[in-house]
Amino acid sequence: MKKKHLIVSIILVIVVISIITSQLFWIYNMYKSYNREFLLDINRALEKAMFREITERGERGGGFSAFTLYTGNTDSSYIKKTITRADTTFTVKIDPKDPNANLKIVQTALKDIIPPDVAKINELFIQEMKGNVFSVQEMSIEYYDLHRTASS
Repeated sequence: MKKKHLIVSIILVIVVISIITSQLFWIYNMYKSYNREFLLDINRALEKAMFREITERGERGGGFSAFTLYTGNTDSSYIKKTITRADTTFTVKIDPKDPNANLKIVQTALKDIIPPDVAKINELFIQEMKGNVFSVQEMSIEYYDLHRTASS
């Protein structure tokens, strides 16, 4: 009789441990899933805010010209494009599959003439996140121009 109770107790402990383990595994996976979704939502909202600010800045500067990317077959995954401004010429690599390539080039061309308005980007980002499931309590946006030299 004692042996029977011992076997039942051991089976019960194994079942309880397996249930707890599976619950912990489920909670961990849900955390990872929500974290991934949260980061995607932040990235989308920040991207929208940045592109809205670029568009507004371009309109303040009198507008800008966009061009159609080469859509033919190419051996490489990037296209090189030379952009000429009044005082500067630079070459950029463009991913032909990137839907935002034109705005990125405009940002590169505009940043010296009309610098990005970080406060406006922050305001637009907060507007984008308002209708979101996740709320952002504290945040700050910093702008680093990686193409500027230390002497500039």
